[in-house]
This record gives sequence, structure tokens and C-alpha cells, in this order.
Amino acid sequence: MRPAILQPKNGDEHMLPLLVDFGYMVPEDSRISKLLRRLCREDDSEKSISLCKQLQESLMVQENGRYIRRSLDLIAESLLDMLHSGPGPEVKYQAAQCLGRVGYVLEQDFKRYMDWIFTKYSEERNDEVRMLLMKALLETLQLEAESPKLEEFSTDTVDILVGWHIDGSQPPTVMRHASRSLQKLRSYWIADLQFSVTLLSQFVEDMEVCMDDLEKTIDRSSSPGGDLPLPQDTVTRLTKLITVFNTVVKILGQNLNPSLSLTVGWTFLTECFTKILTTVIKALSHVLWEDLIIVANECSCLLLAYLQSRTSVANGHLYDLINMQLDLVEQLSDCALISMLRLIGKAVREVSANLPLELVQKLLGPSSAMLSLRFSPSVAVQDEVVAVYHCLLNLKNIPLLQEAYRYVLGDLEIAYKLVVSSVDELCTQNPHQSTQYRVCDAELVIMIHLRALADLGGGFSEEESSQKDVEISPNALEDDEPFYGFEVTDDPMLDVGERQAHQGATGTESDMLVERGPGRPKLMRIGRRGRPTKIYQPAANRADQKLALNNDPPYDKDTGHSSTASSQTMEHNNELPEETTEMVLQWTREVFLQAHPYMKILHQTVEFEGLVEAVVGAGHCSNPVVVLWIVDNLEHLIETFP
Repeated sequence: MRPAILQPKNGDEHMLPLLVDFGYMVPEDSRISKLLRRLCREDDSEKSISLCKQLQESLMVQENGRYIRRSLDLIAESLLDMLHSGPGPEVKYQAAQCLGRVGYVLEQDFKRYMDWIFTKYSEERNDEVRMLLMKALLETLQLEAESPKLEEFSTDTVDILVGWHIDGSQPPTVMRHASRSLQKLRSYWIADLQFSVTLLSQFVEDMEVCMDDLEKTIDRSSSPGGDLPLPQDTVTRLTKLITVFNTVVKILGQNLNPSLSLTVGWTFLTECFTKILTTVIKALSHVLWEDLIIVANECSCLLLAYLQSRTSVANGHLYDLINMQLDLVEQLSDCALISMLRLIGKAVREVSANLPLELVQKLLGPSSAMLSLRFSPSVAVQDEVVAVYHCLLNLKNIPLLQEAYRYVLGDLEIAYKLVVSSVDELCTQNPHQSTQYRVCDAELVIMIHLRALADLGGGFSEEESSQKDVEISPNALEDDEPFYGFEVTDDPMLDVGERQAHQGATGTESDMLVERGPGRPKLMRIGRRGRPTKIYQPAANRADQKLALNNDPPYDKDTGHSSTASSQTMEHNNELPEETTEMVLQWTREVFLQAHPYMKILHQTVEFEGLVEAVVGAGHCSNPVVVLWIVDNLEHLIETFP
């Protein structure tokens, strides 16, 4: 006779035969079987929970694995019975965890467990039991994911993978898989950060050894035996060392930031940066190796992200590396050029206020190698050049920013005068006075400059943009460069639109005209809150407009040049593609909206009157989309009129 505690409860009389049967069927030759028998007979929830936890511990003992595999069916059925009839939801949950651990310890017999659990799931009609079966499977998968079995071998594994990564004799596929495997070990890199930092130091030391070997190889007189490797082999090994250094740095991420980790110091990062730059510069002075240039630039960008303005010790070497690459522009592939331009942009952003004036002049001066890349057939290279312009024109150091504007506006003036000879002077003492362009090149230069100027506010928050508007007001530039804006006043500028309409524009021209869609015309600077604003004009010239200049930000006043540009563009709307016409009409609508506070004065100006006439005149067309845009413009104009 069974003990009284096996009496059914809560209407579960139909489960009694199962309880009795499984109580006898469980083998009695192990601690697991005894715990299962006691669990089947126990009806107290607290005692059952205690038994389940003891069973979980027993299931994870390595010596019990063989018994579990042999008795899987009986153990699994016993635990399934607990999912049906356990005394309380917590007991059932603990039993599900026991079942999950059974699946984990099966190892090579895991398929049996999977087949069993999914068969029971498909046969089961009780939703609670089905849910507990899935919890059991989840427990198995979580244990598998958290298994610490690799921990004691992690260091040896890393050593092997790093060895394959830097071994030049390994095929590229092995190296790629080694790199991916190192990245998948991220949790071990972060868990043992001291080991990771030590390994990075060893990489840097190995780089210096490579450099010593390269110098000895170049100077064969110091090695008459000729047993040193070839220069190409040494540079290849150096490249691979920097590559694996980059991989580890990317794996560690912000864990390598001294501001967040006590294990890493600023001195360590600065020394690594300095030594790597010194080694790379020496190596490139002996052997021009593009792969080395690309990985060195990537490494510099990664370390600059941590060091930012703290790179004063390594700044000189960084500028030397940039200058060396600028001197090699004609010999580099597009991939290397893109890498170089990204490094320049990163250096300008991060070093920022500490940037030397000479570097700005070298990048934007008449003999700049970077400016020659504007004529590259690669759109990707042109985009990176524009990105460098953005970085230079977003500098927070006012003297540097003034110098950058002086060079940009001077270059723009020279190119623009080839297209529109009557353009006003954009800056005094033009540093590009001796620069010469062909007409076709001048148009490309104009559009690249306008692309750079159009997005100046894009990289700042509203607060930062507002501060920069005040800092770089026209008064700040007035002493050196009286910039009166510019007007599109001559038909040759319309050649761009005609070519796009009849022949198909180039990628750059298309970007210039319609890249941002009708909402953000490229001829305007995009100011705060995304509204189009004018290009700078000195306060002295705007004072003639009799506006309240002291109460508003300097960019909220219309100079009249935007109206002139809009009206002259609208006069030629029949020659423009529909997308460009829509863009100009939305631009005009924004002008009407922003001009509302000043309409009492603006409506008396000749420029504004010409703009309205041009918009009305453009309505004489058969294009319904353009007509609707014009109606929308006139509605806004009437609403804002005093």
C-alpha cells in the first residue's frame, strides 16, 4: 500500500495510477532515482521545491551523466508527471528547470531529448504544461550559452587565433575566420581586460621588432649572411600586426576608454599611438605598401576616438603621416585615398582646437593635393572630400575657422568668375588668386563648394548651431573678408540644368540639384530647425534694409540674394527639369514663411517684387504639379502679407 501522502487532491483522482506506477518505475541505483521517488510522493510545496533544487544539483554532477543517458525515458516521464500534478506552480517551474538540465547533460544524445520534448509538446493539450515544456527547452539553451567550459582554454585559444591571424603563410579564408573567431570571444576579452591590454602592448612591441628587421634588411651591409626576410615580407607582417591590433581595439570598444575603465590609462593609449605612428612612418619611407597605409589609418581613427584632444604628444607624428600620404596622392588607389580622407576628417574633428594652422592651409591652399581629388572619377572619393570640407567648416576654433572660410570662399570666387564674370568679390587677399581652372572644372568646383556650404548646420544640435551662428557672425568675418553673397546672374550657370534635362546630369550635378529633394535645396545653407537661410553678409550692408538687427539671430534676415536667385531661376523654369522647379518653389515658400516678420519692409524692395512676379509668371505652364506648388506659394504669401 502507498503512503497516505500519495492520495490525490484537487480533483486529480485520474492521476493516481500514474503517480503509483512512476514511483515504482524509477530506478533505485542512484541519488537521482531516490530524489525522483521522494518528489513523486511529496505533496508539500516547500519540501518539493527543496527536492527539485537538490535534483538540479545532482543532474549537473559529471559522474551522473552516464546514468542520465541510460535512464532518460524514465527520468523525463517522471518530471513530465510533475509538470502535470506538482503541488503548486513554483514546484512545476522547478521541475521544468530539472527537465531542462537533463537535456543539457545529454551532450551527444541531445537529439533524443529534442525528439522527446517536441513529441510531448505536440501531443499535450494543457497550455500550462506546453509552456513549461518550452521553459525546459529554454533552460537547456541558456545553460549551453552560459557554459564556462571554454574559460580555462580561452588564453590558449586566443594565442592560436592570433597566430593564424598574423601568419602570412595562411590563406585569406583562414585569416578571415580567425578574425571572426576573435570577435566572437568578446566576452572573454572584456572579462580579462588586463590580459587584453597586455596583449595589445605585445602587438606594439612586435611592430617595433618588425621595424628593426626592416631597417636591417634595407641596410644589407649589417647582415652579410643575408638570412633576414625580404622587405615585403617584413612589411606584410607589420600590416597584419596592426590589423589584429585594430580587431582587438574594436572588440573592446568603450571598455578601452580610460574614462570608463581603471585598467586602461591615458599614458598607455598615447604611447601605443605614438609608437605605431612612428613605426608606420619609418616603414613607408622605405617601402610604399597600400595595405599598411589603410590599416594604419584605421588604427589612427580608432585611437583618436579615445584620445581626442589628448593626442598632443602624438600630434606631430599624426600630421607627418597625413603629409606623407598627401604627397603620395597620385600613386594611391581609391581605397587608400578614401582611407586617407577619413583619417584627415577624423583628425580635424577630434583634435579640433589644437589643429595647426599650417595643416588647414595645406589642405585648402592652391597647391593642395586634397583639392585635386575633387576631380576624381570616383564618386566615393568626391564624397569624402566634401566630408573633409564639412569638418573644416565646423571647427570650433574661430581663427582656424576664419582661415578655412577664407580659403574656401577664395577658391569659390575664382571658379565662379569663370562662369559669371560679374560676381562680387567674396574675400580680400584671396589666397587662390593664382589658381586657374577650365570652365568645366570650375562648374564642378562650384558645386562641391556649395555641397559643403549647404550642410553646415547638419552636424550640430540646435544649441550648438545657435552658438556657432553667434560666433561666426558676419561681424567676425567682416575685417578680413567682406562677403556680399552672390547671385546667379548669367545664363552659363543654367548649362547645368540643361545638361541634366537633355543629356543626364553627372552624379555630382544630380546631388547638387535634387539630392535632398524639394524640401532642402542645395543652393541654400540649411540652418537651425532645417530651414533654408542665406549665405553670410556683413551687418553693415544689411543695415540698409532698416531691420531690427539687434533683436534677432544674424541668419534670420533675407539679404535679397535668395530672392534674386529664386526669381532668376523661375524665369528659366521652362528650361529646368520638374524636380528642380519643385525644389525652387518649395525654397520660395520657405522664404515667404520666414519673411513674415519683415514683410512691411520687404514688400517694398525691388528684389521681393521681382520674386513675386517670377512666381506668378511661372504659373503659365501646363504642368499641374508646378501649378499647385505656385498656388501654395501664393497662399502663403497672402497669409503673411501685412
